[in-house]
Amino acid sequence: MNSIEQKLLEEQKKLTDITAPPELEQRLAQALYAKQVKFFPFKRWVPLSVAAIVLVIFITYQSNAIAYYGKKLLGLLRL
Repeated sequence: MNSIEQKLLEEQKKLTDITAPPELEQRLAQALYAKQVKFFPFKRWVPLSVAAIVLVIFITYQSNAIAYYGKKLLGLLRL
């Protein structure tokens, strides 16, 4: 058991001694700023159109049930 703990401590020391090169941060920052952002103008329309398509499909498949319960509800509300 002692040898396992010793090996774990050695590996922990190796991991803590690892450092990134000093120029790495500068290179990563330059890469981030150099990256051009692509503009997607229809980003808002995609979820709305998908929701509308799903709603239309649901209504068309369930039109008989919607008509039946609509008639029941409107029939109860009539005085």
